[in-house]
Amino acid sequence: YSRIGLPSSRTFTWVQATNNRATLYAQLGDFAAAAADYATITRYLSPRYTTPYHASQAVAYVSWAAQLADEGQDDKALERYQQAQDAFDAAIEQEPEHSDFYVWRGVADHNILGDLDKAAENYTTALLQDPEHVDALLGLGWVFYQEAENLRKEIAAAPVDSLQQTSLQTEARLKYQAALQYFRLAALYDPQQAN
Repeated sequence: YSRIGLPSSRTFTWVQATNNRATLYAQLGDFAAAAADYATITRYLSPRYTTPYHASQAVAYVSWAAQLADEGQDDKALERYQQAQDAFDAAIEQEPEHSDFYVWRGVADHNILGDLDKAAENYTTALLQDPEHVDALLGLGWVFYQEAENLRKEIAAAPVDSLQQTSLQTEARLKYQAALQYFRLAALYDPQQAN
């Protein structure tokens, strides 16, 4: 097999077993063990076969980061998030046309870091590759919604009936409308999401 560039059947069995074990670790909430198994697979295989394992490793790191953040371990959560970013970057480097990788990275940017700009950039990249990507549309909808909600605080702090308050109200309304448009498109492209 190695002469033609394919993993041997024995290697394939080991990879499948290790991948299955990593998946179960993740389902059981042991994200450290899952990430370690995916890392072992990516070190062992030829880079042309590692893309799905980098992506799975990134998802395990994101889940681990969320778990640590819930436990109040923010510094460790940021470390795991950086490891997730590195794994997403490796997957994207190998398959830059895979829109799901950008969506998943956008979800991590949004939910772990709260970085709406980076999240929007990743969702937008996914939509450039797949204009009907429902999860990217939903992600952008939530980004615009959250930006509008954030503006409400500024509106409340602005002088009443001032040009600043009116401008902020207009900006928030436009963001709510953008959010609504993305949610409508997501429902149009995937009616199951609307239910």
